[in-house]
Amino acid sequence: MQRVRSREEVDKMKVIEKIQAAAEGQVVFSFEFFPPKTEDGVDNLFERMDRMVAHSPTFCDITWGAGGSTADLTLDIANRMQNMICVETMMHLTCTNMPLDKIDHALQTIKSNGIQNVLALRGDPPHGQDKFVQIQGGFACALDLVKHVRATYGDYFGITVAGYPEAHPDVIQSDGVATLEAYQNDLAYLKRKVDAGADLIVTQLFYDTDVFLKFVNDCRQIGITCPIVPGIMPINNYKGFLRMTGFCKTRVCYLLLIDLLRREEERNMKDLWQLTATACRKPQFYQKCVEVLNHGKEPLEVNEIPSEIMAALEPIKDNEEAVKAYGIHLGTEMCKKILAHGIKTLHLYTLNMEKSALAILMNLGLIEEARISRSLPWRRPTNVFRVKEDVRPIFWANRPKSYISRTIGWDQYPRGRWGDSCNPSYGALADYQVCRNSHT
Repeated sequence: MQRVRSREEVDKMKVIEKIQAAAEGQVVFSFEFFPPKTEDGVDNLFERMDRMVAHSPTFCDITWGAGGSTADLTLDIANRMQNMICVETMMHLTCTNMPLDKIDHALQTIKSNGIQNVLALRGDPPHGQDKFVQIQGGFACALDLVKHVRATYGDYFGITVAGYPEAHPDVIQSDGVATLEAYQNDLAYLKRKVDAGADLIVTQLFYDTDVFLKFVNDCRQIGITCPIVPGIMPINNYKGFLRMTGFCKTRVCYLLLIDLLRREEERNMKDLWQLTATACRKPQFYQKCVEVLNHGKEPLEVNEIPSEIMAALEPIKDNEEAVKAYGIHLGTEMCKKILAHGIKTLHLYTLNMEKSALAILMNLGLIEEARISRSLPWRRPTNVFRVKEDVRPIFWANRPKSYISRTIGWDQYPRGRWGDSCNPSYGALADYQVCRNSHT
């Protein structure tokens, strides 16, 4: 038998507790993934997760598909992340197409699997719809979901909510910005979510660090004191960049498209325009950009956008490797600026890709490929019901992924199958069981 050495924060399973327990000045990071569309994709995702988790992220989160379309798969992946990959797992949960019984089923499921972290979201409209509609017996917004989780489950769950440095996409106008009143209302709503029980904020993606830093300061000014984690999405390819920034209405997208349209023939840009207009679900987005071009008007905020993003991407947009290299450079510089302002948490939107996210962390000196090490031959359990296990059979020492899955049904022994002899599952198979099994 091999004995696991004790650690002070062995029972700290909530993400907020892990962040608070980090040493002063220590930078912590995390990864986000989404459910793949195929079984092979899911298998490959776990292999990728396993490699990335070797770098010791504080947590990883898994998204909830639009309209609850991947609910069962998300629950399964979250369970396997927590109990096979052995990484602290945060599951997204949305209100879209989710009556109360389904919400509680999801929460009870992850609780029974030892998961203590949830990201509470309103969610996007179902596919083919323009607006979110509250279903009968469901919740209207993330605030309602936060209140329900706290009222029903007490302090068991750590609750994270989303923050929007440029305001929620629903209040961003066709010119690419929210009014000051809409922005302030969005901040006030965020404070209500925190006051209702949320203990952590993770932001929407952004590409202007000044916008994020202003957002953090504005939050502090209105009394939001919980950690605010910046969401960083590396640029991996050009069209994907346009699609994501368009969907989220990130301000750089609007200005970048105008700049590119000036430099390219309209015929060559048509597909990109249609792609982004569709992603935004706002036909007036396209019309507004055309109007700006036709009248020679510039948006007032044009000088607030890092011009190097536009200048750097345009000549390399057809070279995927060059775009990815630039994305790593940009992500690294953004993170350096954020860290220099005293923020010591980073959340990387991986889009299920590892190279860019890991390259940024290596550039920051937060990880080293050659120095991946474990204090033991296996990863410590992250399941809250099994975290205090301190014994493991030595012949499983080099099978880190199989131990938890093989023993998940063993009544949560604190010392594995070789625990309390009073338990009805204790002991070896009887002779008659061996004989019976040998003939089946």
